[in-house]
Amino acid sequence: MKKLVLLTLLVALFGTVVNAQVKIGVMGGPSFVNFTGSEIKEWGSLDSEPSMKVKFHLGFYFIYPINDQLSIEARILYSAKGPQYSGNAQEYDDQTFEMYSGTKTITKQLSYLELPILVNYKVHEKIVLFAGPQVGFRLAANARSEFTGTSQGGSTLTTDKTSNQNDYYSGIDFGLLVGIGYELSDKLGVNLAYNPGLSKIAQYEYEGEVTKYDVKNSAILISLRYVLKQ
Repeated sequence: MKKLVLLTLLVALFGTVVNAQVKIGVMGGPSFVNFTGSEIKEWGSLDSEPSMKVKFHLGFYFIYPINDQLSIEARILYSAKGPQYSGNAQEYDDQTFEMYSGTKTITKQLSYLELPILVNYKVHEKIVLFAGPQVGFRLAANARSEFTGTSQGGSTLTTDKTSNQNDYYSGIDFGLLVGIGYELSDKLGVNLAYNPGLSKIAQYEYEGEVTKYDVKNSAILISLRYVLKQ
């Protein structure tokens, strides 16, 4: 079902591009990502709040002009998301049969195909304000766990593991995108945007029942844009 919805959206978007005079460009840059919500601390399992990570986004944009000030913009973006948790932890090593106490870092590694639909309003010759809804389709979800600890006997243990977390994150993420753009030239521009999540993405399934947790994606995006066709 998710693939059908995604295919329908992409076909509609490219149909618009083919049949209209639109500006087409590429964009990308760093994303400052984190989680928000009342249960983000519990979700990390280290009794700590998540910390922001710098990741990235990359994709295409299509702008359909309505008049001199208003336009509709659609984007297709690959976005890497997911913050980092750090805290004290214990690990048991089944090779040495010892318990180790130390510090652990868990980095959430989420990736999405995101489709924002925005209304652009030009407030100045070179300045544009934009806002609109966004839907994201989860491509992958992993967690990287790094641990360093010491046993009572004085030996040390260092581990670095990555686990598949697809079952713990919903397949679709709804959000908003609001921001400001500045045109450096006819071809080059830069955007600053805030991307708050609206839907709970964390989940746990037990005996066929799915429990949702109040954990949402959040990102601040800095994008460099280049016009391919106008």
